[in-house]
Amino acid sequence: MSAFSKMWDMIYDVTFDPSRMEGRVIVNVSYVDRDDLDRVIEIYREVDRSGISLSPYIKILEREGDRTLEIMTICSMTIDGLLLKHGIPINPIGGGVLCVRDGMGVRFTHFLKYESTTMDPLEVLAGMGLTSILKVVRTGSGRILGNMREVPMVAREDTEAILGEVIDSGFGGIIEVGDPNAELFDIPTERDHFGVVIVGGMNPVIAAEEEGVRVETHAMKGVVEISTMEKISDV
Repeated sequence: MSAFSKMWDMIYDVTFDPSRMEGRVIVNVSYVDRDDLDRVIEIYREVDRSGISLSPYIKILEREGDRTLEIMTICSMTIDGLLLKHGIPINPIGGGVLCVRDGMGVRFTHFLKYESTTMDPLEVLAGMGLTSILKVVRTGSGRILGNMREVPMVAREDTEAILGEVIDSGFGGIIEVGDPNAELFDIPTERDHFGVVIVGGMNPVIAAEEEGVRVETHAMKGVVEISTMEKISDV
């Protein structure tokens, strides 16, 4: 199954309601050694406080007798599912490595389209050592993971209203809502559409990998009820 087909299957399964903080969300899954958990949590909190984390919600699964822990983080494609649930015909384009300067997105230095790869673009790029997420956290400049979707311009007002609800619920990482008929961070959109770029949900755990923690991460691994997750500040 291509990343494109897998992505759509999960997008249709999203029932997330930010006003009630309930429903199903898409999750990425990362595997870390038990001894590294405290360090991963510490880095996740740092990234979350900086505003380049999609969500403060996390789920940690332990298996008896297994030193490897499973960490679930919310995937940004959850927002696409939320928009679609409200009748907005989104079109996910792809994901890449976004250059950030002084806290503002500048351009995608690397970008892969969903329809052209059998793996999630961010999962591919995360393993290539192209990011400097903690540098962005600490200095405001560097490279992070982000993805982009396009939306018909007639749905702009509704899109901005829904994204506002998402932010009000405690989520973050809405990097930019672009102009109609214009490129966004050097990525073109279709005629009469505008782009929306959101941070990748994998950023906090990839930041831990930058610090030398061994992490194995898989994007869009499944869907879970957000009520079964907890805030990183409470872990």
